Amino acid sequence: MSYSYVDTIGRWGRGNIDLNARIPVLNPDDSISTERSFSTEIDGEKVLLPAIVDGQVLSESDAIDHYIATGEYLGKFSSVVEANEYAQMLHERQQWFYVERRPMSYNDVMGFVVNGFRLPDPSDFTYQVGDLDTSGNRDATGLLHRAYVATKINFELSWNSLEWEKLQQILAAVNTPKFTLTAPDPRSFLDTYTGDYYVGDRTGNMKYFLVNKDDVSQFSLKMKFIEY
Repeated sequence: MSYSYVDTIGRWGRGNIDLNARIPVLNPDDSISTERSFSTEIDGEKVLLPAIVDGQVLSESDAIDHYIATGEYLGKFSSVVEANEYAQMLHERQQWFYVERRPMSYNDVMGFVVNGFRLPDPSDFTYQVGDLDTSGNRDATGLLHRAYVATKINFELSWNSLEWEKLQQILAAVNTPKFTLTAPDPRSFLDTYTGDYYVGDRTGNMKYFLVNKDDVSQFSLKMKFIEY
C-alpha cells in the first residue's frame, strides 16, 4: 500500500463540500465508497454533483434536487471533459484519504469507557472526589455531626490532537442526557469506578497541519464528566 499521494485538491477542492467529512457507504464486499459523482449542465454551467450524500446513494435526479435545495456541488467547469478529468482526480483523492493514507493511531489503555465505547486515552485529565452531605454541624464540644449520603467523582478529559472521524465518535458517545462511564478510580488508581454521568460544555479548537503537503485537519476537545 502506497502513501505517496500528494493531496493537490485539498479539503474543499473546487466546490463547497467538505471532502474530509463525507459519510461513507458500506459496499456489499465491505469496502467503502465516499465519492460518486456525475456532471450535468445547470443554468449554462457544467456542474459536478455528488451522488453520495450523508451516506446514501442518490439517483441523478435526486442528486440534482439536492443541489437545487442546498447549493452543494463538487465543482463547476467550462467543459464536460474538464469536469470528467476533475472527477477522476477527486475519486483518487478520496480513495487516498479514506483508504490509503496512514491514519493517526490512538491508545485506549487508561480504561475510559462510555456505554461500551472505549474512549481514546486523553492527553491529560483531572479528577475531583467529593463527599456529599445533607447536613453538617458541630456540637458544643466541637465534634462534627455529618449526614453523609454519597461520594461523587467527576473528571475533566482533554485531547490535544484528534482527527475528524475520532472526534465524531467521541461526541456521538456522549450525546445523550445520561450514560454509563467507567474510569480509573482516583481514590487508589488500583481499580475502576463506574457511575451514571453527563457531560458539560464541549470546548476545543481546530488547526490545519500540512504534513508532506497533505491537507489534514486536527481538533482539540475538552469535556467535564459530571456524575449524577
